[in-house]
Amino acid sequence: MRFEDWEPIYLEIVKEFGFSVEEDREAAFVLSGLLDDERRLSDTEKRLRDIISGKSCIIIGPCLDSVATDEILSDEDNASALIATVGEGTENFFDSGNVPGMIFTDLDSYPESELLACEKGSIVFIHAHGDNIYLLKEWVPRFPRNVVPTCQCRPIQGINNWGGFTDGDRAYCTLRHFQAQTIRLIGFDFRKPCGRKNVSAAVKMKKLEWAEKIIGIT
Repeated sequence: MRFEDWEPIYLEIVKEFGFSVEEDREAAFVLSGLLDDERRLSDTEKRLRDIISGKSCIIIGPCLDSVATDEILSDEDNASALIATVGEGTENFFDSGNVPGMIFTDLDSYPESELLACEKGSIVFIHAHGDNIYLLKEWVPRFPRNVVPTCQCRPIQGINNWGGFTDGDRAYCTLRHFQAQTIRLIGFDFRKPCGRKNVSAAVKMKKLEWAEKIIGIT
């Protein structure tokens, strides 16, 4: 998704949740300043297109436990799929002894597992927004390689925005942008929050509603 297509959606979200565009921009600048070239995924657009374009992709969400993860991986139809994980899906996938190809995170749930997976080869999309500046400062310097920095406001130099609000729909927008052949979402429930709760139930439900809406129009 181009920013021109994403911006009207973003401004609706800002209005509904009372977010600050200025704080989102500040977070983007903070994230950019925390990463040197050695820890960013080099030649980002080309590398991601090579990895994603034409591939069958699976996004594993927070509602999938480690047992179900093993069942998915044992399915021969999924053997060649590119696996992206978000939230507790990353924790469960990694705990079951597997390393996802990609992780999408704003660092508010399982940064320890995300860091370990990065050290083992996962590409980690780290997202900046006005509410996670302190987490960016704490965790980003620890990630050694293959980091793709993203934001939800107008992107600045060195920061990407392919659309998306929550980790799950942001993963979906990114895979669509880079022309994945198919995208399956497993372990998502847009009617009932699951995984670690960092906001009130009402706010979480609003976020899930937006995630479902964004996926539907992308």
